[in-house]
Amino acid sequence: MQYEQVNKLQDQQTVSKQPAPAADAGSFVEVRRRGTKTPTVSGSSPSKQAAAVKQIQLGVRNNVNIKTVPKQAQPRLKAMFVFRFASEVEEKEMVSYINQELKVSNLKVAKLKTMYDTYSSFYVAVAESDF
Repeated sequence: MQYEQVNKLQDQQTVSKQPAPAADAGSFVEVRRRGTKTPTVSGSSPSKQAAAVKQIQLGVRNNVNIKTVPKQAQPRLKAMFVFRFASEVEEKEMVSYINQELKVSNLKVAKLKTMYDTYSSFYVAVAESDF
């Protein structure tokens, strides 16, 4: 019984020690639970907390000191893989044969590494207009 009375007195004293919040007419009062802290970035100082809250600014700046090159339109390429050629066939031979037969304007040929030395495979890319 005495223990309960002591607890009640202690609770009343802690409640009475807290100052009443000053509230203006029409404003809100922040109410917090005792013993809780405001959320912070763990283990950081207030200046680091402020830096963590900063938002990244995105935008465009025109600077006369830095010049850029306009984007050049690259022709779209269509590619294919050709394979089962003799192992001695080289890129130069493929380029000359394709140019001789098809007369394409934009041609890229690359010899691919194969698992076995018994054949050759190639990557051939031509302009979409020539495909």
